Amino acid sequence: MIKKLKNRTTLDEKTIQIQLRKKKIIINNRYRLIYYLNNIVQGFLYMIGSILFLLEVNRVISISCFLVGSILMVTRSLIHIVRDIHLMKFDKKET
Repeated sequence: MIKKLKNRTTLDEKTIQIQLRKKKIIINNRYRLIYYLNNIVQGFLYMIGSILFLLEVNRVISISCFLVGSILMVTRSLIHIVRDIHLMKFDKKET
């Protein structure tokens, strides 16, 4: 996807500077925020599930936390896929 961008400058082997329009930057930032929130909630659910599982408080609640955390792991990948599809549609509209 980076190779398709017209306004890019290679600074060194690992750094590429890309000039983007405002709308595209906003799209990336929105998905980044959703991604970070997803990771935070996932981490807390796994931590709570682990503590409850170790204390043997209630296995149903602890396993439920693990299950929801696992679902959020899948959601993390789906967020990236949706973002890439959204950006592809945006690129097609520009050309």
